[in-house]
Amino acid sequence: MNYKICIKYYDINKIIKETKNNMVIIINKNNKKYIAKILNLLKTEDKLEILNMNTEIEALKYFTYILKLPFFPKYIDNYTCNNNNIVIMNYIIGKTLIDYKNIKMPFSWWKSLLFQLILVIYILEDNNILHNDFWDANIILKPYYKKISIEYKDNIYNIPESNFIIKIIDFQYTNQYIKNSNIYSPYVMSKIKKYQGEKKRLGWSENFHIGGDLNQILGILSNYRYIPKHIKKNIDKLVIKNEGSDFPYAIQKSNKKTSGKYLIKNFQQLFIY
Repeated sequence: MNYKICIKYYDINKIIKETKNNMVIIINKNNKKYIAKILNLLKTEDKLEILNMNTEIEALKYFTYILKLPFFPKYIDNYTCNNNNIVIMNYIIGKTLIDYKNIKMPFSWWKSLLFQLILVIYILEDNNILHNDFWDANIILKPYYKKISIEYKDNIYNIPESNFIIKIIDFQYTNQYIKNSNIYSPYVMSKIKKYQGEKKRLGWSENFHIGGDLNQILGILSNYRYIPKHIKKNIDKLVIKNEGSDFPYAIQKSNKKTSGKYLIKNFQQLFIY
């Protein structure tokens, strides 16, 4: 891919991912790290993939400029150069949630993790947004040692302290279920017959279905090796599971018991001794 001329104001640090038509690289500028996602338009056969990158760009802009929450990468820039679509966002230090699958963590870690996941999805659902790919490889735990308070609609939510903050990534399937929204996923909203089987498998729907994102991630977490027993017990009561599917917690219908609103309201009862 002929991309170097397109990021001439940055120093290339490391290539994270490379396929025939796209790359993800770490770049540096003024001693700061950034992530650049690059999609080669000439080598991209599926035009929906181009639209998906636009979805990610619009989601990043919305989270950066409208919601202004600390749980997402900050949008920096996007442009087209040499038949490459490029989006730049800030670099996030940390490990993905999936890296903790077989590590025993203290209860305070679980308390903070669950509260952060539930709070961010509560706010997204309140804005008619579903991430639609909310699994443990798309959540980074960034080391953070300050108190975190989130103000939303005249309420203040104090994050239980555990020395990290979650950062959610990858928004190419994110969709805002309101008329004329710029956050529009062509795959998720497609009515084309050949995509319907895959949509069912991944829990994508043209209809807004609350609880979909948290049903997915909570179901995944319930299978973590060292999850506290009382948390697992309550999660198993809440989630819908599609037996026999390779994505058993991906659902196309609403689950009010895994909606952000329900879980924020009942957090103490469900997850704290």
